[in-house]
Amino acid sequence: MNREWIIASDYGASGSEKTVTGKIKKGSCVMQVESTEDFAAGQGITAEGCFFHTYGTIYNDKKPYLAANQKALKDEMEIEGIRNEKFHQVFLIHFWEENVYSWMAVDPKYQHGITYEPFYWNQWQWQGEKIPVTNGWVDLLDGVRIRFRKTTGWLKGSSISFHARNRLRAKIVKVERNKLILDHAANVSCETSLVKHEDNEALQTALDAAIEQRKPLYIPAGRYRLDDGLWIRNASVRIEGADRVHTILDVSEAHTACFWISCGREVIIRNLRMEGHTGYLELHTNGSWRTASGFPFWPCANQQMEVYGCAAVNAVSTEYMLFEDLDITRMASEAIYLHGSDRQGRKAFIQQPHEGLPGLEKQFQKTCIINRCNGYDTAFNLFNNNDYAENTIITNCRGEKMGNFCENAAEFSRFTNNYCCDCTCLTICSHGLAIVTDNVFEGGKRGFGVLVHGNKAVISNNIFRKFSKSAAIDIHALGPVSVTGNVIDLSRDENADTPDNLREGIAIYQGQNAVIADNHIIVDGPAKSETTGIMIGNVENVNIHDNMIENCTYGFRCGYREWDSDRKEWIWKDIDIERPGLKMRDNTLINCKQ
Repeated sequence: MNREWIIASDYGASGSEKTVTGKIKKGSCVMQVESTEDFAAGQGITAEGCFFHTYGTIYNDKKPYLAANQKALKDEMEIEGIRNEKFHQVFLIHFWEENVYSWMAVDPKYQHGITYEPFYWNQWQWQGEKIPVTNGWVDLLDGVRIRFRKTTGWLKGSSISFHARNRLRAKIVKVERNKLILDHAANVSCETSLVKHEDNEALQTALDAAIEQRKPLYIPAGRYRLDDGLWIRNASVRIEGADRVHTILDVSEAHTACFWISCGREVIIRNLRMEGHTGYLELHTNGSWRTASGFPFWPCANQQMEVYGCAAVNAVSTEYMLFEDLDITRMASEAIYLHGSDRQGRKAFIQQPHEGLPGLEKQFQKTCIINRCNGYDTAFNLFNNNDYAENTIITNCRGEKMGNFCENAAEFSRFTNNYCCDCTCLTICSHGLAIVTDNVFEGGKRGFGVLVHGNKAVISNNIFRKFSKSAAIDIHALGPVSVTGNVIDLSRDENADTPDNLREGIAIYQGQNAVIADNHIIVDGPAKSETTGIMIGNVENVNIHDNMIENCTYGFRCGYREWDSDRKEWIWKDIDIERPGLKMRDNTLINCKQ
């Protein structure tokens, strides 16, 4: 293997989970430790509590998720302090009026606004509201305070995000008995600094060597902490860990992706576990708040990676990709996020870390296969193909307890043989052109089933089990859409803390040119709320035939439902409109109203 592979440990990657406690004085590069353990010269480390620094981003009043509307925070404000036991806090400031702002700490400790209806959801909360800009000090949280140097000219709808951090990142120059000699000095004295291994530079060096020598990279078992993530630019490479249990890429103390991939022909990543910092239901991660200028802002999405994000993969315009046998957990952002141009060369939706790299609009994703990948306890989407790619194939994957299993806008996508539970299952957006077949989708506290919000989709031979909170299949599409051969169980799981809402097996709210046939929709046991087999909204040219609907309150119903926030319940709205081309035949209703 040594001749055929690049081995990460040969390039100084330790993969060690060992830590030591040390003390260091302000201005010193000498960390006195109780024991040197396995720390060695040339290795990277992080040391908590001994290097205070800040960094951040200004967003203008336009679309905040476009790189062109973001710039680095410079000297517009002073930032002081953070309590030693905290080490890291992220703040977001928004100007609701000119020179009048509110602020929040983007941290689960302070973001605990929860709504339980119509299903379990978190809401972003401001800790300080409608504060005039002055040149005086303003106390925030965890010892952090700010003072504006720029006191005028802040536009309504603009925002600032910044990180206050007290952690030193350095390399070991020399080890002397109980001392680590570092290449960077502390700027804060600390008596109890926790020192950890950090392998970003060593792994990047090994990865660059693999690319240059056209060899695969092998990462031995271990925990590899990353601060910047690993970059693959205009290259083809294969990366493999020992296995996805013991080979861990750790971004739990960073706001980055494990891998950043820009262009290149072929990238293969296999047999790894990737761990982030934010779990299921800890933050309102896959939801946004709306700026004063009317644009959505996602503090944890990959579009704002510099606010509070972490991810497994962020890739743009790479032609062929294979992600296989990966375990992914606790990601605040879309865990595997794909974006870029298309075969027409349209201007790509590029995130800031990729901005300016050559070739982003001259090529596009032709195939991405995601196979046997598991996601658990992760806050945002497990998979997201955001723009113009082709042939995203997600197969044999498992997703459990997450914001969304997959959000997809790519053309010619296939989702087969997957299992997901306790999340929004699948959102097909834009020109989706998707095939969804032979999957198992199981209900839970949060989200909905399969939402078609695009043009064309085939949804067939899937099992929907214990859906009690929303529609199992929800269609808003121009078509053609084919929904056939699915088994949909609208029963509430009596042994789980799940809602019992007004709901449907299949809801075609609006759309045209759809076939809904040969589906079996059932309520197996008592349901307190009304259930509808197939809900028909404002549609044209819809053919509904040969479906069997059992024990639902209504077999078919024309209208829609909406949430009444005062009554805290879903209410039904009948609509009496013409539905040209609606055809219904040979459907079987058992213990249902028509």
